[in-house]
Amino acid sequence: MKKLIVTFLALISFSAFTFSANEIRPAEDAVEEGVNMVLSTIENTIGDGGGIEDQQAFIDTMIVKLKPVIGFQQIAKKVMGKHFKPATREQKIKFINAFTHSMVQTYAAGMVNFVGYDVKVVASRDNQKNTYRNTRIYLDVISPDGPKYPMVQSLYYSKRNEGWLIQNIEFNGINLGIMFANQFSQVMSDSDNDLDAAIEAWVKSTQDTYENTKFRD
Repeated sequence: MKKLIVTFLALISFSAFTFSANEIRPAEDAVEEGVNMVLSTIENTIGDGGGIEDQQAFIDTMIVKLKPVIGFQQIAKKVMGKHFKPATREQKIKFINAFTHSMVQTYAAGMVNFVGYDVKVVASRDNQKNTYRNTRIYLDVISPDGPKYPMVQSLYYSKRNEGWLIQNIEFNGINLGIMFANQFSQVMSDSDNDLDAAIEAWVKSTQDTYENTKFRD
């Protein structure tokens, strides 16, 4: 289960490309091209020994590439839930930054499990028409051994970014937004509802997990 989680987090990169200031690219096209791009990026990143030689440089690159395509602020707000509104501006900024970093670290750790996978956009299963505010794109993630894992990307169109931004992911029955929200709720409870302490605990937990991750066995 843990491997599936980090693998599906690796799938979110490049999934919301911009097109132009005057023409909005179909979300399906952006997702399909983006996922194929990340597959190529992974293969080019992994060295001859099957691992990532410069992990820090890899993470720095991922931060630059992921920020324009993921609605980190939107996701972080939902993760904080009822704790977002009463939080101070400084606390909100601190958690958004911590959350962004934690997602990128998780992404970096999961990328190396992704080589050899194929991803295909499939027909929408929604009855209602997709909108720029909330568009759901359905995909099949196909492992080298053949099994298929369903994935749904929820995106919205950002006029500010002139492109689609990811606001949630569901992979093989795992809902990214709910998973992170539950984790944050548990961290808050363990921190006696002290938001500053919860943010520090979130950072430490993420860093510990990352440092203990083997990028390639």
